Amino acid sequence: PVFITFLPFSSARNKGPAVIYLFDWGNTLMKDDPGEKGPMHLWSKVELCPNAGPMLEALSRCHDLYLATNAEDSDEADIRKALNRAGIGIFIKGIFCFRSLGVKKPSPEFFTAVVRELGCSPADLTMVGDDPEKDVLWALQNGARAVLYDPAGRHRHGGFARIGDLMELCPDGGAAI
Repeated sequence: PVFITFLPFSSARNKGPAVIYLFDWGNTLMKDDPGEKGPMHLWSKVELCPNAGPMLEALSRCHDLYLATNAEDSDEADIRKALNRAGIGIFIKGIFCFRSLGVKKPSPEFFTAVVRELGCSPADLTMVGDDPEKDVLWALQNGARAVLYDPAGRHRHGGFARIGDLMELCPDGGAAI
């Protein structure tokens, strides 16, 4: 097993923000509805997670924002349509998805493809997602920073950086918006 020391998010932020943010899609930026099938942009209703829009707007002023998703029903074009339908597509610079890469998080190949495509160091990345293993541990084990989005407070174990509100990613908590 790999043992990693995690910093509270405020301590990680004090060491300087990452240049690039990777966001999980379902239940991090947009709510996943298990009753719906097929590409999200065709669903009867799409819904943002609380504060996703304002947070993305604020972070996009100083950082590049990307999506990293395991969604099986959607390719990049489908995902872009869903993001645009929800009004947040303008903030997402690029999309890394299972249908394009042929692998899923938490595979090292997914992470390697992201780093190669972005031409950056793993240390330049911060992954934000709602899954402790597929988002947070995956990123940390590959040399990136990571933050667990846990609005319900379900994941109290692990000792890794966590937030309950997406606005906590903004240095001023979104006060400048």
